[in-house]
Amino acid sequence: MTNQSTDNATVQTLDSKKTCTLKVWDGKNWHELDVKRGQILRQALIENELSPHNAITQYINCRGDGVCALCGVRIESEAPEPQQWLDSVTAKFGWRVSCRVPVDRDLTVRLA
Repeated sequence: MTNQSTDNATVQTLDSKKTCTLKVWDGKNWHELDVKRGQILRQALIENELSPHNAITQYINCRGDGVCALCGVRIESEAPEPQQWLDSVTAKFGWRVSCRVPVDRDLTVRLA
């Protein structure tokens, strides 16, 4: 029994540490990041000093509440389906609201 419990704990630990590869074009260079599966794209970008915001919108934005669309990015790979109205609208124009996109798979992203 102890080994089985240990094995289950090991599997759960490995599942919680799964990562996805995030390739990001910042307008000058490509960056490749390992991102925790399920992390929100905007958060992953900012944590890696790759802001989806420009010089003005970095100060004037909704801070990830999903109501301003100022963190828009282009996702060039297959992306998760939009789950929120604003992200659904911007997706029709080729943009995604990065604060509404969970990184649940490898993604290739271009910052605006």
